[in-house]
Amino acid sequence: MFALRRSPWLLAALLGIASISIVPGPACANIILALGADLQPGVIACLGVNGNCVYVPATTNPAMAFNGGVEAAMAQNGTFIAFALTLQDTSGQSQYASTAITPTFASRLAIAILGTAGEPVGTPVLLRLNSGTDVDPGVAQEITNELGGSEFAPNSDQTIGGFHVGDTFGYWASIGAPGNAPIVFQVTLSVQAAGDPTPLPTPGTLALLVGAVGVLGAFSLCRRWHTYRPAA
Repeated sequence: MFALRRSPWLLAALLGIASISIVPGPACANIILALGADLQPGVIACLGVNGNCVYVPATTNPAMAFNGGVEAAMAQNGTFIAFALTLQDTSGQSQYASTAITPTFASRLAIAILGTAGEPVGTPVLLRLNSGTDVDPGVAQEITNELGGSEFAPNSDQTIGGFHVGDTFGYWASIGAPGNAPIVFQVTLSVQAAGDPTPLPTPGTLALLVGAVGVLGAFSLCRRWHTYRPAA
């Protein structure tokens, strides 16, 4: 079911994130992002009007699934949650991908901020939202990038305050497009040092993609976009 053969760069990007996450970091590593365990949080990718979707759960092992040219990949590891959503089907059917709380229900994720080394509830926490897309948002039918009730631009690198250990906040990312409109939307949400106003260097998914697959992967990605791009 997993599509390593179809889009190796997508899974390689998440593998790069996972490898970086095991490197010892600053004290903020004791504060983690935890997804609700009572549901089945993850991401879905859907093709066609009948909701024909595939699902990727939020796990520490990067995973990917596809349906036609619609793909989703995700990884979660304590201080970060990362995923990539790709719409590049050429059949002309409608395309949609989103965060989800079950394998069939697109929704915002409920994310709790937890201290694992005795940090008291109420300790200030900074979050970093690093997201990017390869297309003008006007080409898509919709792009959602909503965190804590605030909407952010699809291409964002924001350090966000006002959060604390013990808080639970919502995050919803989604993209929708008509058939034959190729779009990639990549997101890394991570914890920064508690109360530290200086952002820590947390590479975004796109930067990790370059580090993971190098020039060859970037060339392959460009060739895929060219192949799927509709004729003028």
